[in-house]
Amino acid sequence: MRSSFGQFGGLNSLFGNQAFQNGFGQNNQPRIPTRLSVKFDYQVIPTPAITQNITERITLLKRFPNVEVTIADRVATVTGSVETESDSQLVDRFVGLEPGVSSVENQLEVLQTSVEP
Repeated sequence: MRSSFGQFGGLNSLFGNQAFQNGFGQNNQPRIPTRLSVKFDYQVIPTPAITQNITERITLLKRFPNVEVTIADRVATVTGSVETESDSQLVDRFVGLEPGVSSVENQLEVLQTSVEP
């Protein structure tokens, strides 16, 4: 007997099936594009402050001494070198989490290439 709540306990249609992008609970209905906007006053963080915050945090990690970040129009450009592709992705995500950064342009050089078996 099948539950009246469906496979995910009634959550399969929650958020337009976005919560189940692994193939479960999806349908062929087109998605409605949405645009979020802030309807309250907020303080814009100055670019030098964003750059300083990111630089200080990366320095505290002591794992990425050869990484530099510059900010222009809320886009962070990450340059320098890291040991692995995983490190490159980590820096990219780390910088992208900083308030005031809307996107990251990752120009990091990966020093260690993966060895194929």
